[in-house]
Amino acid sequence: MRIHKEVRIKRRPGGRTRLFDPRSGTVFALNGCGDALAELLERGANRAELRAALVERFEVAPWVAATDVELFLQTLEHHGLLES
Repeated sequence: MRIHKEVRIKRRPGGRTRLFDPRSGTVFALNGCGDALAELLERGANRAELRAALVERFEVAPWVAATDVELFLQTLEHHGLLES
């Protein structure tokens, strides 16, 4: 699974990451968790890899990571920002 090839990711100092979809002109602001997930999705990570990364990086319970990953992916899918 990857971020759609047309979506641009802009990372700025201080963790202010934005996704820009030129097809719709929409900009999405990401928090630190979203930034970490977007970075992994750029490399084609799967759900298990995304969950494991959140558990390790943010020291959260596996169920919290699973919920966060699913909500993030659902949001990206809803807006057409993912490629399978």
